[in-house]
Amino acid sequence: MKNKALKDKLDVTKSLTTIDPFTFYSLDTFDSKELKKLKKRHWLYIVYPESAPSDWMEMLKQSGLQFAVSPLHDQDLDVAGNKKKPHWHIIVSFDGPTTFNTASTYCEVTKGPYPTACGNVRGAYEYFTHKNDPDKYQYNPLDIKEFNGFTMELSSKEFLRIKKELANLILKENISEITEFDLIVRMMYQDDYYEVATNSTYYFNSLIKSLHHNKEAVEKRMKMIKGQVAGTVNKNQEEKDNESCSE
Repeated sequence: MKNKALKDKLDVTKSLTTIDPFTFYSLDTFDSKELKKLKKRHWLYIVYPESAPSDWMEMLKQSGLQFAVSPLHDQDLDVAGNKKKPHWHIIVSFDGPTTFNTASTYCEVTKGPYPTACGNVRGAYEYFTHKNDPDKYQYNPLDIKEFNGFTMELSSKEFLRIKKELANLILKENISEITEFDLIVRMMYQDDYYEVATNSTYYFNSLIKSLHHNKEAVEKRMKMIKGQVAGTVNKNQEEKDNESCSE
């Protein structure tokens, strides 16, 4: 009966981690046999300023592990609307699948709760700022810290989305030099945008040159395309309205 209760708790926690990547657990929740079987490459930690050593980031950096640290979450609210204790979230990436026992030894550095396995690194990284939860306080992504070569690779869909945004930026701001474009993206945009810019230099340079030599033609074409798009949207909306009325 006791083993079944422990298994039920384990199943519940596993399901929770798919919803909230920072659902932490304590050792008394789990059967030790289950913990010994648990091996993941990425682990999530939480650190409280009130209990962590002042140099905990430097200590973790010296371990050589790749890790990322969220902005200090000092504006989070509980269900009652009260402020939670300030804390940092951390993603630690090991070289390969690592046991819970090994991952938990780093709590000696963080002085925080035991870690939880990370099933979705990008989801956990975006949770750093509450990017996908507009009802929560939005933290500045520029305050995220990355150590020892930790990188968050862009998906092909995200790469294309950013590439389109930067192309629109060139047209909107009438950027005429690749150095101007590089400076704007490097100084005013997140690292993801600069990564896309530097990996698509030929494309953006060609776009800038084309705009510079055919500015009037490009602007005329843009107005025409916008008009066509607006017309298509209006037509589709009218068709939907007509369908609704006929039902």
